[in-house]
Amino acid sequence: RLTELGSTSISRILVNSKLYFFVALNSGTIKAGLGSDGATAAYSAASSISKNQFYHIVATRTSTGIVNFYINGVLSGTANQSSGTPAAGTTNMVIGQAPGNLNCWKGLIPSVRIYNGILSVDEISQIYSSEKKNYGL
Repeated sequence: RLTELGSTSISRILVNSKLYFFVALNSGTIKAGLGSDGATAAYSAASSISKNQFYHIVATRTSTGIVNFYINGVLSGTANQSSGTPAAGTTNMVIGQAPGNLNCWKGLIPSVRIYNGILSVDEISQIYSSEKKNYGL
């Protein structure tokens, strides 16, 4: 649950200098984003995130950087967006902040999972269904 955006209207969920998963104010709406190369980002649908509400956010990414977002078990935004060519990060993976404490997440992140493979839509839906009871989604 995001309570406030960071100082530059970005709040990082995960970052390692190249891979970054975040929520941002973009074109006047709050949405999730993911970048794979430190420069290019893909986004969920406009206004898909609001402050002070829990969301189950899943981003799937292929080895070529193609991303899909699922919010509360449903595809959000354009399918198969490019997030840039995945590049190896130069820092450790950090949850909730970026190096230098910039763009820190202000709110609650009750669960973070990273899978070695892309979840199917059915798997995402099953995880969402089981977690919505736990977090009041």
